[in-house]
Amino acid sequence: MSTSLAVLRKRPHTSASALKTFLTCPRQYFYRYVQRITAAFRSASLAFGHAFHAAVGLHLMKSSEERAVSPEELVETFRQVFLVELSESSIPILCDDEEQSAGEMIDKASQMLATFTGQFPLPTRVLGIEVPFELALRHPITGEATELPLIGAMDAIVLFDVRRRVLELKSAKRKWGADQVDYDLQPTIYRRAANNLGFSDAETELVVVTKAKTPTLCRLPCARSQRDEVELVELALSVERAVRGGIDYRRRDWHCRTCGYAQRCSP
Repeated sequence: MSTSLAVLRKRPHTSASALKTFLTCPRQYFYRYVQRITAAFRSASLAFGHAFHAAVGLHLMKSSEERAVSPEELVETFRQVFLVELSESSIPILCDDEEQSAGEMIDKASQMLATFTGQFPLPTRVLGIEVPFELALRHPITGEATELPLIGAMDAIVLFDVRRRVLELKSAKRKWGADQVDYDLQPTIYRRAANNLGFSDAETELVVVTKAKTPTLCRLPCARSQRDEVELVELALSVERAVRGGIDYRRRDWHCRTCGYAQRCSP
């Protein structure tokens, strides 16, 4: 029986989010993961993403060609998870520019769920939803290993006929570009995690539902290789060395506008 993600998160670890945070801004990483300072606010898009995953997961697990989970039940699942996350947050919630209230975000989720269920084919079988993993990272040439394991959860592992596929589900403001797909860390991590679970033949697919006025669904294959896995290990090692060396400079760009540490970061 695999260890739950909640249990794994209680152990010292790193994650895709932590690595991406360091790449975005080392100072934000320092506040969040080293000093563990609570941010001044939390983006509503995080709660939106969790709730959207929950509703999509229900659809994948329970719907069939004979009987689909009703749109009302999917939206209600989203609503409950979303509102619970908002109410249980100990810090203020910052809504996106496009949706200024919880009600507007629930309405947008309803449209996006209709797009997903109407356009994404039901898999032959669902092998797992939110499948947790823990990866020990060691460089295959130098033998250098990271101090911390990388943990996370694969959004979904499904079967289409006889082909296994790992799905990375995203809700996004706009379509992903080719560079985003090619250089995103998550598919590389999923490939490594799937191999560890014995799914070495699994393909990885990025499924993006946009928050546009008329939501769109994009299915993007994510080819990854052994070279990508080596780069992942090298990145994790580099981040650990930088953190040990006290690298925590500010990186000023558009992210500062929505950063929960912006006020603390100012001189």
